[in-house]
Parts: sequence; structure tokens; C-alpha cells
Amino acid sequence: MWDASPMDTSLSVDRSQVIDISSCLNVATGIVTWDIPEGEWVIMRLGMTPTGVVNNPASSEATGLEVDKASRKHATAHFDAFVGQILKRIPAADRSTFKVVVMDSYETGDQNFTDDFLTEFQCRYGQSYYRRSSIA
Repeated sequence: MWDASPMDTSLSVDRSQVIDISSCLNVATGIVTWDIPEGEWVIMRLGMTPTGVVNNPASSEATGLEVDKASRKHATAHFDAFVGQILKRIPAADRSTFKVVVMDSYETGDQNFTDDFLTEFQCRYGQSYYRRSSIA
């Protein structure tokens, strides 16, 4: 479990110094037009996008984009779409014989974000080091 103790405050950004420049971003072009105040600034923009990684090795019928492994909702939907279909085909009286699902290996790479990451972080650790509205 990740240590949720307060971080070294010398590494923290003073929230009063954060400027939300979201309105200065042209989303279509990705260009920020901002009259920058004097000083040294870091412009940070966060987002997520599929990496395009496909599972392998797999039969052509089972090949596709990787599932969001950090989301219970998405992982459950993926499981239900594959293993759930197998379970539906097993007669109800025989389903108790189906005991284990084994994932052979997982070499598709890291995942570091998911839909509800920020909300879940705040829920688990009772704090948020930044807000969506303060990041452009």
C-alpha cells in the first residue's frame, strides 16, 4: 500500500501560485495563447489516450486493444464479454465445475491512469494535491 503520509512540503506548489489557464487553450490545435506574467512558469497539461497496444499472442477473434486494468468497471465488462460468454454456454447444472481462470502472461506494458483516478485518489487518501480545474 502506498504511504499516504503528508509529503515533504518543500516539494509542494503553493496553490495560491497556481493559475488555471484552461480558457487560454485552443483544444482543437493544442495551442496555448496566454499573456505570461513575469517569472518562471511550468505549464502542465494532463490527459489520457489509448496507447494502441493490442493483446498478444491471441487468436484473431480475441485480438484487440488492451482493457483498462485499473478500472473495476472496465475489467468486469471485459471479463463478462469473454469468460462470461463461456459461462453462459455451460449448462447451469455444470457451472460449479468451472473453478479457475488463468492469465498466462502480461507483457503489454504499464498503465498509469484511469477514468476515475483523481476521484479515487481523493477518496482513498482524503486529499488531493491538485484539482482538475487548476491544470491546463
